[in-house]
Amino acid sequence: MPLDFEFLEHTADTRFLARGATLDAVFVHAAEALFAAMYPWDDLQRLPPTRTLPPITVTGDDLEALLVNWLGELLWRWEVERFVPTGIKVILRNEPNSGSPGALTGEVAGVSWGEAPERIGPGVKAVTHQDIRFEHTAAGWQVAVTLDI
Repeated sequence: MPLDFEFLEHTADTRFLARGATLDAVFVHAAEALFAAMYPWDDLQRLPPTRTLPPITVTGDDLEALLVNWLGELLWRWEVERFVPTGIKVILRNEPNSGSPGALTGEVAGVSWGEAPERIGPGVKAVTHQDIRFEHTAAGWQVAVTLDI
C-alpha cells in the first residue's frame, strides 16, 4: 500500500508532505508521518492496538494552527503517556474561516512504548509553524510540515 506521506529534504530538522483526498485524510496522514519519523510505520500498522485514547478534540484559528495543535497533542500523548498510535481517525468538525476557529476530533488506538518496535529516528521535540502550508490540488489536499528534532 503506498504511503500518503513522504519525507522531504531539510537541512536540520525533519520535513514531510502529507496528502489526502479530503482534509480529514490529510490530518490522518500527517499524524502517521509524525510517528513514521520515529518508528518504522509499516511495523506499527501491523501491531494490534492494546490501548485506545478517549476522543481528542483540538481547535485552531486556521488550518495550519489546527494541524499544529493536533500533532502537538499527539506528540504530548507520546511523551507524557508513552503512547504510540497505530490507528488514527479524524473528523473535521468545522473548517476555520474568518472569525471562527476550526475544530477536529480524533480517535486514536495504539500501543505503549514497550510494545512498539524499536525507534528508527530521534524523538520529535515539536511540530513547528515554520513554512507550514496547505494546498488544494486536483487530487485533494496536501500539506508540508517541519518537525523539530
